[in-house]
Amino acid sequence: LVIGRGPEKRRLLEMAPANVRLVERLSDAQMRWAYGHATALVAASHEDFGLTPLEAGAQGVPTIALRAGGYLDTVQDGVNGTFFDSPEPTSIRRAIEQHSQADHLNAHAIRMYAGKFSEAHFHAELRANIDDVRRSTTP
Repeated sequence: LVIGRGPEKRRLLEMAPANVRLVERLSDAQMRWAYGHATALVAASHEDFGLTPLEAGAQGVPTIALRAGGYLDTVQDGVNGTFFDSPEPTSIRRAIEQHSQADHLNAHAIRMYAGKFSEAHFHAELRANIDDVRRSTTP
């Protein structure tokens, strides 16, 4: 299942085998269903923040990602995913094969890692930092 849209859509549709579907404009519920039924997320494009691995991780799904951009912040090799170094088919294929042979990633650990990027976790960390500053600057 390929989710998204872009300038390559027509070409990808023409070359896609029968077992590949390209979809776009999914609702939040449809996205949750897609992540929840995925074996892994393959993230081969550049992403500034690296949000898609966190969305997948919230469902316990590991990410196979390009070692670049925001993925460097949201994917930890061996914890919630695997990296590949270039967005070329052979590099992606090697990473998928490496991921498929690894049994060390588990859904609970992936969810816990994604939780570190939650709004509640952010607020708690911010409050703790503010309290630390207050304590260190109060006479």
